[in-house]
Amino acid sequence: MAEDNANNTITTEDMGYEYQYYVIPEFPLLIIMPLLMMTTLLAVIVCRRKHSVQM
Repeated sequence: MAEDNANNTITTEDMGYEYQYYVIPEFPLLIIMPLLMMTTLLAVIVCRRKHSVQM
């Protein structure tokens, strides 16, 4: 839908076009931060185990 300064409106349906879109939900920070922390912690643990086994 579009509107100009004179309050004239038009939609894509008036022009013969119909569009449909989907809203992709955003991931909240409360989900992303723990996942990032767990991934980092797992990488550190694996790295330390590899270094301690090689010595």
